[in-house]
Amino acid sequence: MVDSIENTSYSGKNGLEILTQNIYGQYAYYKSHPEVFCIMYDIGNVRAQTTNPKINEFLSLDLKITNSIKVIIENGQVDGSISNAKDALTTTLHFKFFLTAIFDKLIITGSNYAKHIGKSEDEFAKGLLELVIDTLRIH
Repeated sequence: MVDSIENTSYSGKNGLEILTQNIYGQYAYYKSHPEVFCIMYDIGNVRAQTTNPKINEFLSLDLKITNSIKVIIENGQVDGSISNAKDALTTTLHFKFFLTAIFDKLIITGSNYAKHIGKSEDEFAKGLLELVIDTLRIH
């Protein structure tokens, strides 16, 4: 997942467009590898220092993802496309938490809920992502 984020070149004209492309890239990755997001959710609950090298490796990768998103958000705050109501790190951490929660919930019940409300799972998921992305937009 880190490789897919770090090795993607984005064509967006500003930070918000680049962040949107990044998020849709994460969504595409989620659709192909939902188990990774289950692991992220589970290990995300284990933030204490540990001697387990696998968990520490994951936490290191998670930090790389956090930093790459933070840079995009910082750039968006500088170019005026992303709200600077909160500092970039706080915005990044909140944003990542929302995304992890969305992907985790989609894994658990997304298909059933989407059917229940008469939407395709993809349409429902993209609607959720747009709603979260819109919270960063300067209105």
